[in-house]
Amino acid sequence: MNFHSIVYNALFIPFAKFSIFFLKFFNPKLRERESQCLESLDSIKKLNIKESNRTIWFHSASMGEFEQAKPIIERLKSANKELKIVCSFFSPSGYNNQRNYEFADAVCYLPFDTKRNAKLFLNLLKASIVVFVRYEIWRNFLEESKHRKAKLLLINATAPQSKTLSNNALLRSFSRSNYNLFDYIFTVGEKHSDFFNSLGLGSKVETLSDSRFDRIVEKVNQSRAMPIIPKNIFEEDKLVLICGSTWKEDEDLIFLALKSLELAYKEKIALIIVPHEPTEENIQRLQSIFHNSLLFSKLLELTKKYETDELRKIVGENAIIVNSIGKLLGLYSIADFVYIGGGFGAGIHSVTEPAGYGIPLSCGPKYKVSYDAINLVDLKALSVIENRGDLTAWFEELISDLAKRSKVGKIASDYILNRAGSSEVIVKKIEMLLNAE
Repeated sequence: MNFHSIVYNALFIPFAKFSIFFLKFFNPKLRERESQCLESLDSIKKLNIKESNRTIWFHSASMGEFEQAKPIIERLKSANKELKIVCSFFSPSGYNNQRNYEFADAVCYLPFDTKRNAKLFLNLLKASIVVFVRYEIWRNFLEESKHRKAKLLLINATAPQSKTLSNNALLRSFSRSNYNLFDYIFTVGEKHSDFFNSLGLGSKVETLSDSRFDRIVEKVNQSRAMPIIPKNIFEEDKLVLICGSTWKEDEDLIFLALKSLELAYKEKIALIIVPHEPTEENIQRLQSIFHNSLLFSKLLELTKKYETDELRKIVGENAIIVNSIGKLLGLYSIADFVYIGGGFGAGIHSVTEPAGYGIPLSCGPKYKVSYDAINLVDLKALSVIENRGDLTAWFEELISDLAKRSKVGKIASDYILNRAGSSEVIVKKIEMLLNAE
């Protein structure tokens, strides 16, 4: 056992165990994780994995990281039906949402990172290839996997944002020791590769793009093939404006900007507003602002009862208020332009999904929390809105200029398409490692 492992197990692990024990009394998600963790391992036990089986283990911290792994998992499983694929999570949100994921043979929580747990877990798993996604690193599991001659990959790797972590000599030493456990590190960009190369690792570092771009392309194609609602329920001359992941500050601004539009422009817009938190209180507040409105749940019911012509009359000039979660990404497929919320609060929400549909985008001024948003602003595919006048002008320009809408939309979609393809590179590497066994 080297110095870093001794320190990790003597200091970090006891402290972390105590913290989790204490915090679970106040944190329902931690309690949920602790209560379900052992039971979740039954899904692996039922597989009765043999040494002769070809097994790949994917670990993701939560849902966001797992979405990045999905294009890789699905390509592998589709081409290699006999593969055993096991997916683990640290967070309840990831586990609960994906426990029935069709491309995984088993889905479980990752037990706490002790040496004993690592041995027991890997006795069940017998994985020959281990893939960790993005940034979460559990040293004992990695060391035990390495000891068993498994090949270790870190995908979508990013340099730590903390300057302390990057510049402190002791922490850099721990980082170097941790990352050296991986055989291959696939980063999301050159500056991230520069960080890993600066550590002097024995691992092979390769620059790719983020595999989530592949996932976005897949979702765009799926949503266009099967839209949640047909676009022709709106009048033919209307442009669909989707305001996604909005907060109160966004919604008040949207209302004022629409109100100040000249009638000729206003009549061209079909509004769909998707609040970030569709609580009953927020939905009622939106209904009080947008007096002529129709709840999305009601619209879905109506689509089952009426033909398109009747639906068009019912929708009319009503704003559509989405009163449930999980609909936004599918709705983007019918949008002509999109306002992305969060830019007047803690920071803008995801810009990459709507960009994938090739539509003009706008947001509030707090967009620099997102690397992709910064790039899209520089490319002029994302317009920054500071006030009502900016938003009104943006509406008017895009309503009146089809060529501008098309040009800006293409810039946005090209940004996504030009970054797709990393999943295929990683899949080929994994298949090469499998065939070398």
